[in-house]
Amino acid sequence: MIEARYASPLRRVFPASKGIMDSVNGFVSSLRSGSVTVLTVTNSTIDLRNAKAFQRELVERIGEEKQIVLDMKAVDFVDSAGLGGLISVLRNQLTRSGDVRLAGLSDRVVVLLEVTRLDRVFTIFPDVDHAVASYATA
Repeated sequence: MIEARYASPLRRVFPASKGIMDSVNGFVSSLRSGSVTVLTVTNSTIDLRNAKAFQRELVERIGEEKQIVLDMKAVDFVDSAGLGGLISVLRNQLTRSGDVRLAGLSDRVVVLLEVTRLDRVFTIFPDVDHAVASYATA
């Protein structure tokens, strides 16, 4: 019952496909959906080998944006270094009155977040559409 751990589904959904796509640069591609920036992780693994570069690219792509959805549907493995990078990016956004919401997590990544209790720190959605729509009600 992984679905029960996600934020409640919302009535109004804004399809991310109506945004403008940036070119893929390393780990992340970006898409704009209204006032929300959707960053799609293109790597299947975020680990010690690439966590710092991944974090730098996220910070660069986020820039001054406040409302971020991180689409992680392609990610099937995250280690402690990858978690540290995600936490750092979230902390940076929160200090600037922004937020990072996670979407499309694999079962393996959901279990990792639950075991580390980070499912209580990050706002998690089953897909990008629900995550984007959640900003409209915030």
